[in-house]
Amino acid sequence: QLPSNLYEFGLSPLDEARQTADRAAQDNHRAALVIYPNSNWGKSVANALEAEWQQQNGTIVDSTALSSNDSDLNNEISTLLQADPKHQAHRQDMDVIFLIASPSQARVIKPLFKYYFAGDVPVYSTSMIYAGGSQPALNNDLNGIKFCDMPWLIDNSSSIAQQRNQVAQSYNATQLRLYAFGMDAYLLTQELNKLGSSPSQGISGATGQLYVN
Repeated sequence: QLPSNLYEFGLSPLDEARQTADRAAQDNHRAALVIYPNSNWGKSVANALEAEWQQQNGTIVDSTALSSNDSDLNNEISTLLQADPKHQAHRQDMDVIFLIASPSQARVIKPLFKYYFAGDVPVYSTSMIYAGGSQPALNNDLNGIKFCDMPWLIDNSSSIAQQRNQVAQSYNATQLRLYAFGMDAYLLTQELNKLGSSPSQGISGATGQLYVN
């Protein structure tokens, strides 16, 4: 029996996967390819995304688990896209690609879409694909990918940017999202009564708009 004053707050990659599927559905895509890491974590995220996608009346045309060896990615992507070099074409049964990958892997994979004639197919991902920070030279190959992330990393309004700069100057901020998580965990302890009495209002945090349900 759980006490009535028990609260849970977390940054769930499964929730992000569901948000990614929801956004693609809102953008009127319906037939998807899914690319994900070949690990228990990767399979869990892919399963959450696929379940939500099907809830949104989307279909999974095909999927592939990525090899950890970058040298295998070329063949894996070519096979998944059913690339036809002779006619400079790819499979025609999909209209969106879900790419769950690290930034380093995505920088290899995204150009392969263009190489195999699928550069015009919309690509969606989770925040896993973005390491944070301004790295134009590195992130150029990720251009065009739609992904969800928190205000702490992508909002340049004065209050968020000032806090982010203070953290960057004071700490080795390699795990930027965890700083936002800690800030909001503290914020929530101060605002729980307000959230409980007006659950539809929510509060604006570093990780996003927060509600109690």
